[in-house]
This record gives sequence, structure tokens and C-alpha cells, in this order.
Amino acid sequence: MKKTAKEMGGSTDAETLGYLQLVLEQIGNKCENAKGTIAQPQAKAILSDIKKSGGLNEQLQEILGSKQKPNGAEAYDRFKYNLTHECMTGALLFNGDDRAASHILTEDGIKPIDEKAVRDVMKVAGVRVSLKGRGTDKVTGVRQNAIVIRYEV
Repeated sequence: MKKTAKEMGGSTDAETLGYLQLVLEQIGNKCENAKGTIAQPQAKAILSDIKKSGGLNEQLQEILGSKQKPNGAEAYDRFKYNLTHECMTGALLFNGDDRAASHILTEDGIKPIDEKAVRDVMKVAGVRVSLKGRGTDKVTGVRQNAIVIRYEV
């Protein structure tokens, strides 16, 4: 988000990114006592509240798109571009060193990760809040989950 704000610069852009940050913070607050692995019934209760109509999941999808409607709000195009680029390369994570990916394997062979490749992925990528399985508690036998934001193609 910092990288996008720096690239965009204007006060309108800062307001736009502020709304995205607010939605992400609200998701974090909703899951505050559910960080990490929790019992499935508790995770499902929190997730159903996040996924209700007009809820946080829907708001996040309006901003960044979903699998069914990958095009989010145009104001967030730069953020989605940076997010997609980072998911494909790991450039920020690896601080630009040689561990960051520079090419991607596709059905058509190996291609460089350039603007076209990132935009192609952006056309079909979206977000959703969901549960991620974490096995079963050996003592109680209750299924365990973590609540995650998935960015998927």
C-alpha cells in the first residue's frame, strides 16, 4: 500500500487507498480474537458475519474484484497491479534480489513477468475471505481453521 501511495501521490488517491486500508482494518478487527488457528464453529461464525450481504467480503471484492467479476474499482487499479506483481515475483519480499521471480511458466511456455503478463493475470484474479483448513484437534476432534484473504486466479 505504501508503494502504491508513493507512486500515485495525490490527495484523492490517498483517500481512495485510505478506504481500502479501512476495509482491511475492519476485517482485522472482526478477526482480532480469531488470529491463527481456531475451532471451525467459531471460524464459520466469524466468516458468515464477514460474508453477509453488503459486508466486508463484498466491500473488498468491490475494490479488488472477485473470481466471477475480476475487475474491481478503477481507482484501485494501481494497487491491484502492485499486489499482482508482488504475488507473481516476490520483489518486495525479497527486496529486489535474485530470489525474486522474473519469469512465469504458462500453458504457452516461459514468459517474462512484464506489465502485459501482470495485466493478463489481473483480468482474471480476485479476492475473497475464506477458511483455510488446519487439521483436526487431536484432543477434542474438532476441525481447525484459519480465516484468510485469498487472492486467486
